[in-house]
Amino acid sequence: MLVSTGERVTMALVSMALSTLGCDAVSFTGSQSGIITNDRHFDAQIIEVRPHRIEDELARGRVVIVAGYQGMSYRREITTLGRGGSDTTAVALAAALGAERCEIYSDGSTASTAPIRATSRTPSIYRRLTTKRCKRWRRPERRS
Repeated sequence: MLVSTGERVTMALVSMALSTLGCDAVSFTGSQSGIITNDRHFDAQIIEVRPHRIEDELARGRVVIVAGYQGMSYRREITTLGRGGSDTTAVALAAALGAERCEIYSDGSTASTAPIRATSRTPSIYRRLTTKRCKRWRRPERRS
C-alpha cells in the first residue's frame, strides 16, 4: 500500500481543489473504481474492471478523479500495476465505461491521445492495451 500513497494523496488533493472551485468532484482509489487484478503486488495485471461506483457518480453529474497505477487483487489486497500503470488504468476504465477515446496527458513535454480502437498509427503500448485487454474490459452492449 505504501507504494500507492502518492496517487492516493494526489487524487484527494485534485478533488478538493476542484470542489474549492465549485466543481462537484469525488475521488476514488483503484479498488473503489473496480480495478480487479491478479495477486502480484508489483506489476499486477488487470483481470476485470467493474466501474459501478464511477458510473453512479457520473450519473449524479460529479467529476470523478481516479488514482491510477493501482487496483485490488481478487484476494482483496492493494496491488500496483507497474510501469505505465496510470496509463493502463485510464485505458481500462475508458474501455469499461464505453468511452469513444482515451486522452492521456503526462507531465512530460507531450500529450498522447489513444483511441480505444487501435490503428496502425497508434503507439505500440496503446495498440497492445487496446487489442489484447480492452476487449475483455469493454462494457457489454445494452439491448434496447
